[in-house]
Amino acid sequence: MNTPFELIRYFYPSSFMAANKEFKPESFVLPGIEVRPNMMQNAEAANRWDIALFVGTQDNTDRTSAPYDFGISIFGMFLCGFPEDSSVEELLKYKRLFYVNASSMLYSAVRDHLLTLSALGPYGPFVLPAYRFDPEDIVAQ
Repeated sequence: MNTPFELIRYFYPSSFMAANKEFKPESFVLPGIEVRPNMMQNAEAANRWDIALFVGTQDNTDRTSAPYDFGISIFGMFLCGFPEDSSVEELLKYKRLFYVNASSMLYSAVRDHLLTLSALGPYGPFVLPAYRFDPEDIVAQ
């Protein structure tokens, strides 16, 4: 493996999108987006790490200014080639690199999934805004 990690596969455990009947296109405002990543090492394989990611509209979203409510969960499985002889600091750098890049890959898949769902909706396609996963979310253990 030439890269520190490789995507094995991903899938959507749940996916929901609903058009807001109260939506007024002239009052469109980008709704608050909730993004919840969860990184975990697979219990059965030391070289496999998983990320569960939820992306959805916040509960307090104004239905007149947002065309859709949605909530999408995605689960990604990755092979990781973290060097076994790494120091604690080096391992933390690898984990942060993995967290940011793997989460970004899954977020991109969610963006595409939502675009496909909303393209057939009454208000046309909705594109998720860019999101930055913060490497500082991962702390030394």
